[in-house]
Amino acid sequence: MPPFPGGGISNLGGSVSLLTSSVTGNTAVAGGGIYNDNGVVSLTASSVTGNSAAASGGGIYVNSGGVTLFATTVSGNTPDNCAPSGSTIGCT
Repeated sequence: MPPFPGGGISNLGGSVSLLTSSVTGNTAVAGGGIYNDNGVVSLTASSVTGNSAAASGGGIYVNSGGVTLFATTVSGNTPDNCAPSGSTIGCT
């Protein structure tokens, strides 16, 4: 497992937009699929599935900044889909 956050996407202060995209099968310490730190991430008609993290945020981990989901599925990530709890509106 890589010793850094963000297996699929690691956003460190920038702006990331995904449209009809998949973030799948990635592994990291935190944010197996997407790790966001002081940036902005938006996903539209996309999916974040089958990712894993050693600590938390198997799918999406928000250290700071914001992640917005529009018609996007976040599921099947371990140990959880989004962390910390409530950090990504629309993620369960």
